[in-house]
Amino acid sequence: MLGKTNADVYIEEEVESTFSDLKHRLNMLKKQTVFKCESTPTSIRRNMGPDPGRPNPRVGVGFIEFNADGSLLCTRNDNMPNALWIWRVGSLELVAVVQTLGAVR
Repeated sequence: MLGKTNADVYIEEEVESTFSDLKHRLNMLKKQTVFKCESTPTSIRRNMGPDPGRPNPRVGVGFIEFNADGSLLCTRNDNMPNALWIWRVGSLELVAVVQTLGAVR
């Protein structure tokens, strides 16, 4: 659960769209995704926990990347593989959370 914050939360959703020309109408519908901005508080999908059958499970922050000028930091928690957390480096403030349909690689 992400409590009340000034951070933007973007959630990827699948939508159906139809094509206007006849050739594509034969294909009926094509799936597309869009990102919608959610208000906080909101829930972030997460794994229920590490697999007890696997030795040395991955937990915690497993990905870190800075932007080009070093002002923002992007992290991914291995317990929440579908969410990217974007932080402002100077103030260590959460700027945005981007939640995708699939795991971020």
